Amino acid sequence: MSLIFVDECGWTGQDLLNPKQPVLALATLRCGERDCREMKDRFFARVKSAELKHVALAKRSGQQRMVLEFLDHLSARSEVVKLCIAHKKYTLTTKMVDLVIVPAAAKDGLDLLADGTNTVISSTYFNLLPEIGGQDFFDDLLMRFYELMLARTPDAYRRFFEPLLNDKYPDRLDKLLFYLCMGHHRLGMDELFKSSSRCLDIAMDCTFALMAQWREALPQREDITLIHDDSSEMARNRLLWELLVDPKAPATELVFGSNHKLTFPVGVRRTRPADSANWAGLQLADVVAGAAARHARWHLNGERQDDEYGRQLDEVIPRFMRPAFMIWPSDSMAAEDVDRLYRMPPLPPFHS
Repeated sequence: MSLIFVDECGWTGQDLLNPKQPVLALATLRCGERDCREMKDRFFARVKSAELKHVALAKRSGQQRMVLEFLDHLSARSEVVKLCIAHKKYTLTTKMVDLVIVPAAAKDGLDLLADGTNTVISSTYFNLLPEIGGQDFFDDLLMRFYELMLARTPDAYRRFFEPLLNDKYPDRLDKLLFYLCMGHHRLGMDELFKSSSRCLDIAMDCTFALMAQWREALPQREDITLIHDDSSEMARNRLLWELLVDPKAPATELVFGSNHKLTFPVGVRRTRPADSANWAGLQLADVVAGAAARHARWHLNGERQDDEYGRQLDEVIPRFMRPAFMIWPSDSMAAEDVDRLYRMPPLPPFHS
Protein backbone atom coordinates (compact mmCIF):
# COMPACT_ATOMS: atom_id res chain seq x y z
CA MET A 1 0.00 0.00 0.00
CA SER A 2 1.15 3.54 -0.77
CA LEU A 3 0.45 6.27 1.77
CA ILE A 4 0.34 9.74 0.17
CA PHE A 5 0.02 13.04 2.02
CA VAL A 6 -1.26 16.17 0.27
CA ASP A 7 -1.30 19.80 1.34
CA GLU A 8 -1.55 23.15 -0.38
CA CYS A 9 -0.39 26.74 -0.12
CA GLY A 10 -2.16 29.74 -1.57
CA TRP A 11 -5.72 28.40 -1.77
CA THR A 12 -8.23 31.24 -2.15
CA GLY A 13 -11.23 29.26 -3.36
CA GLN A 14 -12.66 30.67 -6.58
CA ASP A 15 -10.82 33.97 -6.17
CA LEU A 16 -8.17 33.52 -8.85
CA LEU A 17 -7.45 37.27 -8.96
CA ASN A 18 -6.34 37.58 -5.34
CA PRO A 19 -3.32 39.95 -5.51
CA LYS A 20 -1.77 38.68 -2.27
CA GLN A 21 -1.93 35.01 -3.30
CA PRO A 22 -1.13 34.85 -7.05
CA VAL A 23 -0.01 31.21 -6.95
CA LEU A 24 -1.51 27.91 -5.79
CA ALA A 25 0.94 25.13 -4.93
CA LEU A 26 0.07 21.57 -3.96
CA ALA A 27 2.54 19.00 -2.75
CA THR A 28 2.03 15.25 -2.50
CA LEU A 29 4.44 13.21 -0.41
CA ARG A 30 4.51 9.42 -0.79
CA CYS A 31 6.12 8.35 2.44
CA GLY A 32 5.24 6.38 5.56
CA GLU A 33 4.39 8.32 8.71
CA ARG A 34 7.32 6.79 10.60
CA ASP A 35 9.74 7.97 7.90
CA CYS A 36 8.11 11.43 7.99
CA ARG A 37 8.55 11.66 11.76
CA GLU A 38 12.21 10.74 11.39
CA MET A 39 12.72 13.49 8.80
CA LYS A 40 10.89 15.99 10.98
CA ASP A 41 13.11 15.11 13.94
CA ARG A 42 16.25 15.22 11.80
CA PHE A 43 15.72 18.57 10.08
CA PHE A 44 13.39 20.50 12.37
CA ALA A 45 14.36 19.37 15.87
CA ARG A 46 15.17 22.95 16.90
CA VAL A 47 11.71 24.25 15.98
CA LYS A 48 9.82 24.94 19.20
CA SER A 49 6.35 24.72 17.69
CA ALA A 50 4.86 21.23 17.71
CA GLU A 51 3.37 21.70 14.22
CA LEU A 52 5.48 22.69 11.22
CA LYS A 53 4.09 25.46 9.00
CA HIS A 54 6.14 26.91 6.16
CA VAL A 55 4.61 30.34 6.63
CA ALA A 56 6.17 30.45 10.09
CA LEU A 57 9.47 28.78 9.17
CA ALA A 58 10.05 31.25 6.33
CA LYS A 59 10.14 34.23 8.69
CA ARG A 60 13.55 33.45 10.22
CA SER A 61 16.84 32.82 8.41
CA GLY A 62 17.80 29.97 10.72
CA GLN A 63 14.56 28.11 10.03
CA GLN A 64 14.85 28.92 6.32
CA ARG A 65 18.12 26.97 6.38
CA MET A 66 16.28 24.02 7.95
CA VAL A 67 13.75 24.10 5.11
CA LEU A 68 16.50 24.28 2.49
CA GLU A 69 18.40 21.36 4.05
CA PHE A 70 15.19 19.31 4.19
CA LEU A 71 14.37 20.09 0.55
CA ASP A 72 17.90 19.25 -0.53
CA HIS A 73 17.57 15.87 1.17
CA LEU A 74 14.14 15.28 -0.32
CA SER A 75 15.27 16.21 -3.84
CA ALA A 76 17.49 13.12 -3.84
CA ARG A 77 14.30 11.11 -3.29
CA SER A 78 12.31 12.74 -6.09
CA GLU A 79 10.27 9.56 -6.54
CA VAL A 80 8.41 10.42 -3.31
CA VAL A 81 7.32 13.96 -4.26
CA LYS A 82 4.97 15.32 -6.93
CA LEU A 83 4.06 19.00 -7.19
CA CYS A 84 1.39 21.11 -8.83
CA ILE A 85 2.01 24.82 -9.40
CA ALA A 86 -0.76 27.06 -10.77
CA HIS A 87 -0.44 30.69 -11.87
CA LYS A 88 -3.91 31.84 -10.85
CA LYS A 89 -4.34 34.71 -13.30
CA TYR A 90 -3.29 32.50 -16.19
CA THR A 91 -5.51 29.73 -14.84
CA LEU A 92 -8.48 32.11 -14.97
CA THR A 93 -7.56 32.82 -18.59
CA THR A 94 -7.59 29.09 -19.35
CA LYS A 95 -10.96 28.78 -17.63
CA MET A 96 -12.35 31.53 -19.85
CA VAL A 97 -11.12 29.63 -22.90
CA ASP A 98 -12.27 26.20 -21.73
CA LEU A 99 -15.71 27.31 -20.52
CA VAL A 100 -16.60 29.77 -23.29
CA ILE A 101 -14.55 29.09 -26.40
CA VAL A 102 -14.07 25.30 -26.35
CA PRO A 103 -17.80 24.37 -26.05
CA ALA A 104 -18.75 27.09 -28.55
CA ALA A 105 -16.31 25.69 -31.10
CA ALA A 106 -17.67 22.19 -30.44
CA LYS A 107 -21.05 23.43 -31.74
CA ASP A 108 -19.32 23.88 -35.09
CA GLY A 109 -17.70 20.46 -34.90
CA LEU A 110 -14.28 21.76 -33.81
CA ASP A 111 -12.45 19.86 -31.06
CA LEU A 112 -10.02 22.41 -29.65
CA LEU A 113 -8.83 19.97 -26.98
CA ALA A 114 -7.63 17.25 -29.33
CA ASP A 115 -4.60 19.09 -30.67
CA GLY A 116 -4.06 21.53 -27.81
CA THR A 117 -5.54 24.54 -29.60
CA ASN A 118 -7.19 25.60 -26.33
CA THR A 119 -3.71 25.99 -24.82
CA VAL A 120 -2.56 28.01 -27.83
CA ILE A 121 -5.53 30.36 -27.43
CA SER A 122 -4.97 30.67 -23.66
CA SER A 123 -1.29 31.54 -24.11
CA THR A 124 -2.09 33.98 -26.90
CA TYR A 125 -4.73 35.72 -24.83
CA PHE A 126 -2.51 35.95 -21.76
CA ASN A 127 0.47 37.31 -23.69
CA LEU A 128 -1.11 39.40 -26.44
CA LEU A 129 -4.32 40.88 -25.03
CA PRO A 130 -2.46 43.09 -22.51
CA GLU A 131 0.00 44.09 -25.22
CA ILE A 132 -2.62 44.97 -27.84
CA GLY A 133 -5.54 46.12 -25.70
CA GLY A 134 -3.61 47.34 -22.66
CA GLN A 135 -3.27 45.85 -19.20
CA ASP A 136 -6.39 47.63 -17.92
CA PHE A 137 -8.45 46.13 -20.76
CA PHE A 138 -7.19 42.62 -20.01
CA ASP A 139 -7.67 42.94 -16.25
CA ASP A 140 -11.21 44.24 -16.77
CA LEU A 141 -12.00 41.34 -19.13
CA LEU A 142 -10.84 38.78 -16.58
CA MET A 143 -12.74 40.51 -13.78
CA ARG A 144 -15.95 40.52 -15.83
CA PHE A 145 -15.52 36.82 -16.58
CA TYR A 146 -14.83 36.10 -12.90
CA GLU A 147 -17.99 37.96 -11.89
CA LEU A 148 -19.96 36.20 -14.64
CA MET A 149 -19.08 32.72 -13.39
CA LEU A 150 -19.77 33.62 -9.76
CA ALA A 151 -22.98 35.63 -10.19
CA ARG A 152 -24.50 33.67 -13.13
CA THR A 153 -27.14 36.34 -13.74
CA PRO A 154 -28.43 38.01 -16.93
CA ASP A 155 -26.81 41.28 -15.82
CA ALA A 156 -23.41 39.65 -15.37
CA TYR A 157 -23.84 37.95 -18.75
CA ARG A 158 -24.55 41.27 -20.46
CA ARG A 159 -21.65 43.01 -18.70
CA PHE A 160 -19.28 40.38 -20.03
CA PHE A 161 -20.47 40.07 -23.64
CA GLU A 162 -21.82 43.49 -24.61
CA PRO A 163 -18.44 45.27 -24.77
CA LEU A 164 -16.93 42.39 -26.75
CA LEU A 165 -19.59 42.52 -29.43
CA ASN A 166 -20.53 46.21 -29.54
CA ASP A 167 -17.37 48.20 -28.76
CA LYS A 168 -14.93 49.19 -31.49
CA TYR A 169 -11.47 47.66 -31.20
CA PRO A 170 -8.32 47.72 -33.33
CA ASP A 171 -8.41 45.02 -35.99
CA ARG A 172 -5.79 42.79 -34.32
CA LEU A 173 -7.66 42.87 -31.03
CA ASP A 174 -11.05 42.39 -32.69
CA LYS A 175 -9.82 39.25 -34.44
CA LEU A 176 -8.71 37.72 -31.14
CA LEU A 177 -11.96 38.59 -29.39
CA PHE A 178 -13.87 36.70 -32.10
CA TYR A 179 -13.38 33.48 -30.16
CA LEU A 180 -15.05 34.83 -27.03
CA CYS A 181 -17.90 36.26 -29.08
CA MET A 182 -18.66 32.72 -30.24
CA GLY A 183 -19.64 31.97 -26.66
CA HIS A 184 -22.69 34.22 -27.02
CA HIS A 185 -23.61 33.20 -30.56
CA ARG A 186 -23.10 29.44 -30.20
CA LEU A 187 -23.94 28.85 -26.52
CA GLY A 188 -26.00 31.56 -24.93
CA MET A 189 -26.57 32.12 -21.24
CA ASP A 190 -28.36 28.86 -20.40
CA GLU A 191 -25.64 26.57 -21.75
CA LEU A 192 -22.82 28.66 -20.36
CA PHE A 193 -24.28 28.42 -16.87
CA LYS A 194 -24.48 24.60 -16.98
CA SER A 195 -20.90 24.42 -15.75
CA SER A 196 -20.29 23.73 -12.06
CA SER A 197 -20.95 26.62 -9.70
CA ARG A 198 -17.48 25.90 -8.23
CA CYS A 199 -15.72 25.68 -11.58
CA LEU A 200 -13.12 28.33 -10.68
CA ASP A 201 -11.93 26.48 -7.58
CA ILE A 202 -8.99 24.49 -8.92
CA ALA A 203 -7.68 22.82 -5.75
CA MET A 204 -9.53 19.56 -6.35
CA ASP A 205 -8.64 19.59 -10.06
CA CYS A 206 -4.96 19.91 -9.21
CA THR A 207 -5.12 17.21 -6.53
CA PHE A 208 -6.83 14.88 -8.99
CA ALA A 209 -4.16 15.55 -11.63
CA LEU A 210 -1.44 14.68 -9.12
CA MET A 211 -3.18 11.47 -8.06
CA ALA A 212 -3.53 10.50 -11.72
CA GLN A 213 0.25 10.91 -12.03
CA TRP A 214 0.78 8.72 -8.97
CA ARG A 215 -1.59 6.08 -10.33
CA GLU A 216 0.38 5.97 -13.57
CA ALA A 217 3.69 5.71 -11.70
CA LEU A 218 2.61 2.96 -9.29
CA PRO A 219 1.66 -0.66 -9.99
CA GLN A 220 -2.01 -0.84 -10.94
CA ARG A 221 -2.82 -3.28 -8.14
CA GLU A 222 -1.16 -1.21 -5.43
CA ASP A 223 -3.68 0.39 -3.11
CA ILE A 224 -3.39 4.14 -2.49
CA THR A 225 -4.47 5.88 0.70
CA LEU A 226 -4.56 9.66 0.48
CA ILE A 227 -4.41 11.75 3.65
CA HIS A 228 -5.38 15.42 3.52
CA ASP A 229 -5.91 18.16 6.07
CA ASP A 230 -9.45 18.02 7.44
CA SER A 231 -9.85 21.77 6.86
CA SER A 232 -9.07 21.54 3.11
CA GLU A 233 -11.46 22.02 0.20
CA MET A 234 -11.51 18.25 -0.37
CA ALA A 235 -13.25 17.79 2.96
CA ARG A 236 -16.12 19.94 1.64
CA ASN A 237 -16.39 18.03 -1.65
CA ARG A 238 -15.94 14.48 -0.41
CA LEU A 239 -18.70 12.87 -2.47
CA LEU A 240 -17.45 14.30 -5.79
CA TRP A 241 -13.89 13.29 -4.96
CA GLU A 242 -14.90 9.72 -4.15
CA LEU A 243 -16.64 9.43 -7.52
CA LEU A 244 -13.57 10.74 -9.38
CA VAL A 245 -11.11 8.32 -7.79
CA ASP A 246 -13.35 5.25 -7.46
CA PRO A 247 -11.18 2.19 -8.25
CA LYS A 248 -14.26 0.56 -9.79
CA ALA A 249 -14.82 3.36 -12.32
CA PRO A 250 -15.05 2.16 -15.96
CA ALA A 251 -11.75 2.05 -17.81
CA THR A 252 -11.48 5.02 -20.17
CA GLU A 253 -9.03 7.61 -21.42
CA LEU A 254 -9.66 11.33 -21.83
CA VAL A 255 -7.29 13.26 -24.13
CA PHE A 256 -6.70 16.98 -23.63
CA GLY A 257 -4.14 17.74 -26.32
CA SER A 258 -1.08 15.89 -27.56
CA ASN A 259 0.72 15.90 -24.19
CA HIS A 260 -2.10 15.64 -21.68
CA LYS A 261 -4.42 12.76 -20.98
CA LEU A 262 -6.20 11.16 -18.04
CA THR A 263 -6.64 7.41 -17.72
CA PHE A 264 -9.43 6.03 -15.54
CA PRO A 265 -9.78 4.51 -13.07
CA VAL A 266 -7.34 6.57 -11.02
CA GLY A 267 -8.05 4.23 -8.15
CA VAL A 268 -7.52 5.81 -4.74
CA ARG A 269 -8.67 3.12 -2.33
CA ARG A 270 -9.15 5.42 0.65
CA THR A 271 -9.20 9.18 1.20
CA ARG A 272 -8.81 10.19 4.80
CA PRO A 273 -9.15 13.66 6.38
CA ALA A 274 -6.85 14.22 9.34
CA ASP A 275 -5.68 16.87 11.78
CA SER A 276 -2.29 18.07 10.52
CA ALA A 277 -1.14 18.66 14.10
CA ASN A 278 -1.08 14.88 14.56
CA TRP A 279 0.61 13.89 11.28
CA ALA A 280 4.24 14.64 10.43
CA GLY A 281 3.50 13.70 6.81
CA LEU A 282 0.94 16.48 6.44
CA GLN A 283 3.30 18.96 8.07
CA LEU A 284 6.14 18.08 5.70
CA ALA A 285 3.77 18.34 2.73
CA ASP A 286 2.88 21.83 3.99
CA VAL A 287 6.59 22.75 4.06
CA VAL A 288 7.12 21.54 0.48
CA ALA A 289 3.98 23.26 -0.83
CA GLY A 290 4.82 26.49 0.97
CA ALA A 291 8.38 26.51 -0.35
CA ALA A 292 7.17 25.82 -3.90
CA ALA A 293 4.66 28.68 -3.69
CA ARG A 294 7.31 31.01 -2.26
CA HIS A 295 9.66 30.11 -5.12
CA ALA A 296 6.93 30.71 -7.71
CA ARG A 297 6.16 34.13 -6.22
CA TRP A 298 9.88 34.94 -6.38
CA HIS A 299 9.73 34.37 -10.13
CA LEU A 300 6.58 36.49 -10.48
CA ASN A 301 8.22 39.31 -8.50
CA GLY A 302 11.09 39.59 -10.95
CA GLU A 303 13.60 37.16 -9.39
CA ARG A 304 15.02 39.80 -7.09
CA GLN A 305 18.62 38.99 -6.22
CA ASP A 306 18.34 40.75 -2.86
CA ASP A 307 15.76 38.12 -1.83
CA GLU A 308 18.21 35.57 -0.47
CA TYR A 309 15.62 32.95 0.46
CA GLY A 310 14.07 33.18 -3.00
CA ARG A 311 17.48 32.72 -4.64
CA GLN A 312 18.28 29.74 -2.44
CA LEU A 313 14.94 28.12 -3.19
CA ASP A 314 15.71 28.56 -6.88
CA GLU A 315 18.68 26.25 -6.42
CA VAL A 316 16.58 23.37 -5.10
CA ILE A 317 12.90 23.66 -6.11
CA PRO A 318 13.55 23.12 -9.86
CA ARG A 319 14.82 19.63 -8.97
CA PHE A 320 11.22 18.74 -8.03
CA MET A 321 9.73 20.10 -11.24
CA ARG A 322 10.37 17.04 -13.43
CA PRO A 323 7.76 15.80 -13.45
CA ALA A 324 5.32 18.37 -12.16
CA PHE A 325 1.82 19.43 -13.11
CA MET A 326 1.98 23.10 -14.01
CA ILE A 327 -0.64 25.62 -15.10
CA TRP A 328 1.74 28.34 -16.11
CA PRO A 329 1.91 30.76 -19.07
CA SER A 330 4.43 30.13 -21.79
CA ASP A 331 6.91 32.93 -22.36
CA SER A 332 6.92 32.37 -26.10
CA MET A 333 4.46 31.33 -28.79
CA ALA A 334 5.05 30.00 -32.28
CA ALA A 335 4.29 32.65 -34.90
CA GLU A 336 2.25 30.18 -36.96
CA ASP A 337 0.03 29.42 -33.96
CA VAL A 338 -0.73 33.11 -33.46
CA ASP A 339 -1.32 33.66 -37.18
CA ARG A 340 -4.02 31.01 -37.42
CA LEU A 341 -6.01 32.69 -34.65
CA TYR A 342 -6.52 35.73 -36.88
CA ARG A 343 -8.13 33.87 -39.79
CA MET A 344 -11.73 34.25 -38.67
CA PRO A 345 -14.65 36.29 -40.10
CA PRO A 346 -16.50 38.94 -38.02
CA LEU A 347 -19.68 38.15 -36.06
CA PRO A 348 -22.86 40.28 -35.75
CA PRO A 349 -23.29 42.62 -32.74
CA PHE A 350 -24.76 41.57 -29.40
CA HIS A 351 -28.55 41.43 -28.98
CA SER A 352 -29.93 40.55 -25.53
